[in-house]
Amino acid sequence: MKKIRSYIFFVIIFFVTYLFYVFPFEILNKYLLNEESNIKNSLINTVIFTSLIIYYLKSHNTFAPLKFFVYEGIGIGFISFWVVCIGTVSYTHLTLPTNREV
Repeated sequence: MKKIRSYIFFVIIFFVTYLFYVFPFEILNKYLLNEESNIKNSLINTVIFTSLIIYYLKSHNTFAPLKFFVYEGIGIGFISFWVVCIGTVSYTHLTLPTNREV
């Protein structure tokens, strides 16, 4: 039972890390810079960020830059996640057709 809880913890942290740390920047790069996201780079970034977050949470480290990265990243990532999601939904549902015949 303890192993299952541990695996669930790691999966949730991995998923939240992707949503808050990586996903908003991928969407912004897609819409602002017209760059397509590479799944390999996204996975590598997510694994690195997840390992840093898990290290901080498990070790109770007081290293200031790591603490700043974890807490501010979650805060800024949460806000940017919702802004990107709301912007994407409004962009897809509220855009007018550009090729209209008069």
